[in-house]
Amino acid sequence: QGRSCPWPLAWPRVGYGYHGQSAAHATSHRVAMTAEALDPVLDAIVEHLASGMLEGSFVRVCRRWLHAGICHPSAFRNPVEAWYPTMCQQLDSQLLCIREPTPVEGGAEDEGEVAVEDLRIALEHAEEELKLTELAAAYPMGATVVLLRHTCRLSCLMHWIHGTHLGGGDGGCADGGGGDGGANPVDAATARRLGALRRGFRQGEVEEFRRRVRLLARAAAGLRARLPDPELPLRWAAWFEEQGDIVGLPENHCARYRSQREQVAAVWANNQRTLLTTEEHIAALDEWCGEFSEDNCFEEDEGDSGREATSPRCSGTACASGVASLLRRLLRRCPRLGGSA
Repeated sequence: QGRSCPWPLAWPRVGYGYHGQSAAHATSHRVAMTAEALDPVLDAIVEHLASGMLEGSFVRVCRRWLHAGICHPSAFRNPVEAWYPTMCQQLDSQLLCIREPTPVEGGAEDEGEVAVEDLRIALEHAEEELKLTELAAAYPMGATVVLLRHTCRLSCLMHWIHGTHLGGGDGGCADGGGGDGGANPVDAATARRLGALRRGFRQGEVEEFRRRVRLLARAAAGLRARLPDPELPLRWAAWFEEQGDIVGLPENHCARYRSQREQVAAVWANNQRTLLTTEEHIAALDEWCGEFSEDNCFEEDEGDSGREATSPRCSGTACASGVASLLRRLLRRCPRLGGSA
């Protein structure tokens, strides 16, 4: 792990294993052998790594390993697919305990007894509201908090894709073979092969981005359908005060109950706004993904050679306008974000 390149990338260079061959031919041969050797090695290794290690460990090795870490299902999609159904099941179970206050039933002779029983039900319902608040909005494992965290990771992937396009490079090891650092010249055929590898990596990461967007959009829609009504605690507070008057409950008890219900209502309302804003952000990322096109952001001159042939020219206007358009859509949909910025 302390080496800059994995085993296949540390094979002998010119003069140590390619006697009688030119430097350019040796480089081309080494790139081809590396591509053939790394694929089965990656398949064997990534299945045994924890999801948190995939991206963090691969980024320090080479472009090919980083691509495998980003696109591996355990890096993002598997954890989300495991979390989302479980969270929906927990929310559905808790929502069954949430209901509207019911009117008093019974004659005048037993009105007081019915009111006392209903007051106890209101206190029990307040406990259920707190449990739902923990599931939906509590830090760090509330539904909206986790969804927002996944969305931030999705935004980071978008910035990574845009950064590789805008910079015309992939972090210095785009060939998946560690690069030569200028020690050996690269012929035109090798340059074209490296360029094709770079484009393949970027296209694979764009497809992974699309899969993540679709997954989070589905999760956000499912969670939105399970949001509690922020006005419900206030209706319980008004009902509690009405019933408290019947049995002569002290005003400070009713005021305390109302204050607690107002706090819960405020948390639910803020959680609802946060989830809706997150869903709008995911929709904006989906629009960016739909508008993205490799042809719009890059132009490649087949007659170039050397570094020019391995580094597609970025159309800065197209890339910058795409990100600016995304930001304008976000600020237009969420004016308060623009004010805070």
